[in-house]
Amino acid sequence: MRNRLRWRFWKRSRSDADFADEIAAHLALEADQLEREGMPAGDARATARREFGNVAAWKEWFHESRRILLLDNIARDLRHAWRSLLRAPSFTLVVALTLAIGIGANTAVVTVIDTMFLRKLPVPSPERMFAIFSGDVHNRARRPAIGWNSFPDYLDLRSRLQGTDGLAAYSMQWVPLGDSLACASAWSALVSENYFQVLGIHAARGRLILPDEEEPRGTHPVVVISDALWKSRFAADEHIVGTQMAIGTGRFTIVGVAPAGFTGTHPEGRTDLWIPITMYAEATGRSYIFDNRDARQVAVIGRLAGGATLAQVQTSLEHATRDLATTYPAVDAQLTMSARPHEHLFEFEQNPSVLASFLFVLAMVALLHLVACANIASLM
Repeated sequence: MRNRLRWRFWKRSRSDADFADEIAAHLALEADQLEREGMPAGDARATARREFGNVAAWKEWFHESRRILLLDNIARDLRHAWRSLLRAPSFTLVVALTLAIGIGANTAVVTVIDTMFLRKLPVPSPERMFAIFSGDVHNRARRPAIGWNSFPDYLDLRSRLQGTDGLAAYSMQWVPLGDSLACASAWSALVSENYFQVLGIHAARGRLILPDEEEPRGTHPVVVISDALWKSRFAADEHIVGTQMAIGTGRFTIVGVAPAGFTGTHPEGRTDLWIPITMYAEATGRSYIFDNRDARQVAVIGRLAGGATLAQVQTSLEHATRDLATTYPAVDAQLTMSARPHEHLFEFEQNPSVLASFLFVLAMVALLHLVACANIASLM
């Protein structure tokens, strides 16, 4: 066995020329032997080649036994293509630019699709997350896929809904940064005090919003900033916790930095700030609106309790909705609510029109690929 392995290693280390020389030497020795036995020289060489077999076939076998043919063929094709491109540098430049534009455009589109539609919620166990969608007649002008609800209804549901590990609410707002309302703004989430607890998110630095920082209203100017904002606006300052930043009409104390992978729970863009929802007036410079049960401007999300199912939550939600309709008939008489999965940032089945748009964008991506290929084919 050792000699066989040594032979295989030695055989693979030889070149094609060495093998051809070995065949020639073997044929010469065989012809000399036949001549010594009395055969004419010409007949001896012919007999030696005939008994040895097809020399070209043996050389081809040796060549193939020393290589992985697929890789060898690819290398040969690449060398040929490289020599061809060098002969026409202008053509090569045009082809490279065409491919770069096509690939770059498709990469950008696919990145947007992945960010907005395909990614799961950046939270632990996203498959246990759900969202509550309102079918209220007052909500006809809203997009039902976002699931806007009123903050007072959310507070009632939080105390009545069963089968959950908690409900949280948030409202997305652009808030001005700096000492003037004309300064730059940031995409922010005004959140209930248990928002991070329901999501299972822990601060990377400092802390998150505490339960007692929701009430009394307007008395807790604290803010949690995203990892991206911490790096871009504050140069990753290690002592950022405890400093203040101007937001809206007030100054807010930065109490923590969210983990790097957490970009919020809203599908329409990265969230940079998280502020107690009861600081709405101070953060936006507008009047507080969340006392109004008819102001349906908050999204409600929840986490299933261990062993609970979404169907059980839906049953409890229907009972709670009937109670709200009885208690507040002037506003919630025709209120309907449904609990739907919220594993991904965007759920297609909750908005067929967005699914159609998504498929249209995919078709445009495929068409863009075909256009780039057609352009190159025409150049060829």
